[in-house]
Amino acid sequence: MYTFAYFTIALAILFILFAGWIGFPAASPLTEIWLLRGLTLALCTGVLLMASRRRLGHPRRERAAAQAELSIYDSEARFRAIFNDAAVGVGIMGLDRRIIDANSAMCRMFGRTRQELIGMNAVEGTYRGDLAESTQMFAEMISGQRRSYEVDRRYVRKNGEVFWAHITISVVSGPDGKPRYLVGMLIDIDEQKKMQERILESEARFRAMFDQAPMGIFLMSPDRRVLQVNWAAERVTGYPIPELTGAQPSFLSYPEDRERDQELFNQLIQGERDQYQLEKRCSRKDGAPFWGRLTYTNVRDKNGVPEYIIELIEDISEQRRNKRLNIAGRSSKV
Repeated sequence: MYTFAYFTIALAILFILFAGWIGFPAASPLTEIWLLRGLTLALCTGVLLMASRRRLGHPRRERAAAQAELSIYDSEARFRAIFNDAAVGVGIMGLDRRIIDANSAMCRMFGRTRQELIGMNAVEGTYRGDLAESTQMFAEMISGQRRSYEVDRRYVRKNGEVFWAHITISVVSGPDGKPRYLVGMLIDIDEQKKMQERILESEARFRAMFDQAPMGIFLMSPDRRVLQVNWAAERVTGYPIPELTGAQPSFLSYPEDRERDQELFNQLIQGERDQYQLEKRCSRKDGAPFWGRLTYTNVRDKNGVPEYIIELIEDISEQRRNKRLNIAGRSSKV
């Protein structure tokens, strides 16, 4: 359309110029009038075509601009929905470490309203013992040494309660590549951490009892292989711990007594009993015999399947000797 309009206008202008130069000697005044009218009509037609083209172009540009604006709005709406409804805490922090925005989950974690969090320095909510590490990480992010990091860290609620959170922080840069702000995502792992601490405390107590018990303790797999033993077991049997580990404790029994508890042990593994106890003859590494009191206990997993066996071994040779002497003394009096 533009090409035709330009051609029409150019033709009209050239014709007018040419006519003005050479004149219309052979034409009557009436003819000249009609020629000029035709040329004027052609010129106006070209101008109108160009104007029409421009008017048609405006709605298209307007539609494109409206579509771009709608796309930006949709993108912002999706981000806001994710930000507000996320199950994890999300916060935006400026380069001065002050909070720019925070979602509902983050407000619940810190026990503060959104208005209270916005403008607050992140240092105020960080546990003092973790502040140095937090400050170092922040400096590395701002300087460009790292783009993101994640760590378990302690924070402080409004009421002063300390809690653990797993935090992931990333830098958001501008078109020039320089940091503009930081986005952090927090997951409250306080209950998990407390559970881990309880497990560690329980393990520490078990380790103390295991190491300091006066009787020998064998931790065995269901196939009766020794996984771990304590120092008392080494003292009772005379075998070093490395020689006991991985072995079957049955080699400590007298050959005549080795099969005495096989049926009981099978019942233990099959879940027909949780423990049993017996006394039988054993041998130390140097060949010296002794009487042992053996107690076996079945430890099951959460599904009730035997996970490992605990065997306690106690040297009762002196007790049996004293018992025989007492019996002999009573018999002599009779």
